[in-house]
Formats: sequence, structure tokens, C-alpha cells
Amino acid sequence: MKKIYLIVFVTLINFINAQTYTVTEANHMIAAGDTSRFYSCDTGAVNLSSILSATGSNISWNFTGVTVNNTVVTTPYNSTISVASATSYPGCNIVQGTTSFFKNSTGPAQVELVGASMMGASLSFTNTAKVLQFPFALNNTFTDNFSGTVTFTSNGTFSGSVTVTADGNGTLVLPTGQVFNNVTRVKTKQTTTINGILPLPLPVTLKITNYDYYHVSDLFPVFTISYNSIVLGVGSPTVTGTVRSNKAVTVVGISENILNENSFNVYPNPTNEVLNFNVNTIGIEPKEISIISLTGKVVYQSQFQNSINLNQLKPGLYLLQVKTNLGNYKKKLIIN
Repeated sequence: MKKIYLIVFVTLINFINAQTYTVTEANHMIAAGDTSRFYSCDTGAVNLSSILSATGSNISWNFTGVTVNNTVVTTPYNSTISVASATSYPGCNIVQGTTSFFKNSTGPAQVELVGASMMGASLSFTNTAKVLQFPFALNNTFTDNFSGTVTFTSNGTFSGSVTVTADGNGTLVLPTGQVFNNVTRVKTKQTTTINGILPLPLPVTLKITNYDYYHVSDLFPVFTISYNSIVLGVGSPTVTGTVRSNKAVTVVGISENILNENSFNVYPNPTNEVLNFNVNTIGIEPKEISIISLTGKVVYQSQFQNSINLNQLKPGLYLLQVKTNLGNYKKKLIIN
């Protein structure tokens, strides 16, 4: 009987794990031409360590105490043709901005760091660093060792290791209150030791810890937290942290003028097909219509028109936004 219970228990665990979100190549392999846009955030008095320490399944990560700023950090992912220095890093086929050089592979599906340029130093990997593999699900983990040469005021070498773990799955609440279910968190810990670059004290040790929260709604993580530490020689570490929220899925009212509810007449609401608009305020010039899901994804967008057809949308609650010359009009919309 105990054996039967054990089989049932293991089967149940496998079923639960199968329902958690898997980070896949189809949904999250970045390509040349993609661009990430993240709002920077202030943590204030929020104790991030207590939130980040939660791992496993059915976790709730609530970041509503964090403040989203109006600063947007934009990072393009470029082809090697548009970045001349990419030829210095063998195997590179995509460049993050102009400073990080990657090799994307499809068999096996993975992302490797092959080079980096920072603070006047150039790192070329003779043994590349694997930073992500696909598919990647809860409790998946790998460690990869890397090494290479560094060019600064003098030539040197570097080596280190990176450990990547999908250490949690559950519900993520963004600073703006949006709730994302079935989010998988990927934690990356990387340590790099650099030797031989004078006149810096030796060695130089760099440590990076990233927490990336992945959801099916966007190519990039919907939320990310990074800690960077640098130690020169035997001195004390200098630690910096950044918190960012993905602009594509973060609905915020930052520095925007919200129009009065009576500025438009929107009908019928609820609707199952056609939505009509009448402008009730003189001087308003509507520009664009957007409909946003509760997860923050823009599911419909068009130039303004007096009637739109929404029969392609699934029943549910949405946010309607109309951009105008005087500000934005927002209203809850129900599709039935």
C-alpha cells in the first residue's frame, strides 16, 4: 500500500510541475531587431531580500511597495553587421546594445556570452559562458565554467563560472498592482576573476546576481532585479543594485494627463463585437486606441476611429485607453 501511495505522490508532483510555466525558445529567444524597454524602479524601504528568498512552487512575489519611475531604459539587440566590433568575438551572432556579444544556438537551444566591452576593457571568451538554455522549467539548473583574455591598459586573463536555476514559480505582483500568474523565476549567479590588467589591484573580482521573472505575455522578463559587486584586490566590495519593470506589460500613469470620464461616450460596454466612440469635449483630438489585458499586454491597437470591431478578443475584463492631444482617456472594458 505504501508503494501505491508513493507512486500516486510522485505522479501528483510531476503533474504539478508540468503545469508551471516553462521558459521556451519560441517565447524567449531574443533575435536581432528586438528591443527591450524597462522602467527603472526605486525600492525605498522595501525589504527585497525577504521577497527574493521565496523559492519553490506556488510562490507569491509582491513588489507593490516598489516605485516605478518615468525613466525608460531602452536596449536594442543588433545584428553583427551593424556593430563593427562584433567581428572581434568569434561565433557572435547578436549584440546587446554595443557592449555584450552573444551566440544564439538552436541545437541545442541556448544562449552563450562570447564577448563583452565595458569600462574600456574588452573581454573575449575562449571558453564561452552559457547564460540560458531552452526549455527551462522549475528546478532546472546548470553550471558553466568560462575563461578568456582581457585587453585593458595591458593584457590579462579571466575565468569564472555561472550558475542558472529556475528556482521558483507562482504569482508576481508588479509595483503598479498588475498580477501575473504562472510566472517562472530564473536566478543567475556569475563570478568572474580578472588577472593581469595593470595598474588595477589584483585580482579584480566581479559578481553578478540576476532575478528574472518570465511570463508568456512577453519576450523579455516582466520584472528583473540585478545586483553587481566589484572587488579590487583585497578591498571591500562595491555593490550596486537595479530594479526594472518591463514597459511592454507595465500599465502606469507616469507624467500623463488623465482625461475626465465624461470626455468620451463609449458604448456598448459590455460588448461582444462593435465598440463605438463619441467625443463629448470640445478640443479633444483622439489619436490612438489601445486595449490592454489584465496582464498588461496590448491585445488591440489602432488609429482612432469612431467604431472598432473586437470580435477577435476573448471574453474578459480589459483596460481601454485612448491617446489624445490633451492626454489619455482610460476606462474599464468588458468583452462578453
